[in-house]
Amino acid sequence: MIFNLFEFSIILIILFLFLIRSSFVQNSISREFTQFLNSELSSKIELKEVSLKSFKYFQLNELFIPDQNGDTILFVPKVFVDIGKINWIKREFHFNKLVLEDAQINIQKNKGSKKYEFQYLLSSFERNQRKGKKYEIKIDKINLVESSFSHQDFNENIKYKYIDFQHFESFNINLLLNNLLLNNNAIYSTINDINFEVD
Repeated sequence: MIFNLFEFSIILIILFLFLIRSSFVQNSISREFTQFLNSELSSKIELKEVSLKSFKYFQLNELFIPDQNGDTILFVPKVFVDIGKINWIKREFHFNKLVLEDAQINIQKNKGSKKYEFQYLLSSFERNQRKGKKYEIKIDKINLVESSFSHQDFNENIKYKYIDFQHFESFNINLLLNNLLLNNNAIYSTINDINFEVD
């Protein structure tokens, strides 16, 4: 009887692993995850696919976060996520590691605007938190690999003879952050290693 129960358990585990790797299940997870992000940020985030590798390790493919005009704030072809512990009731999310490969990060302030385009996302998120949705996000390690960063303030003229901090781009960014904590709109982290090229 014990042996039969053991066999049945193994069959259930194999069946579960088969199901989570099916395109139907993974596409459903992608839709639910995207809807969750859009509801939290009041945005039109797109995610092509969630690829589950195991119970706690998965990959996000082609994550796109736009600004209000549809321009790119963040585009990442591949995000690797190693889950630590998730408590949905207390809204506590612990991740062991996040790896973003070939990410494109764009920060810009449009002509006539006093705020950066990404700030509307933060404002929407803060409004949701003020409704009583306390949260805590812990990430032990964030690794940015071969990525690019652009900063543009179109209220300022381009300066060609000097280092222009209002208009610059960085490439081949490799960054390692440790012990990142987001808690009720405060953020803490430690930079352990960074290297990049500036244009």
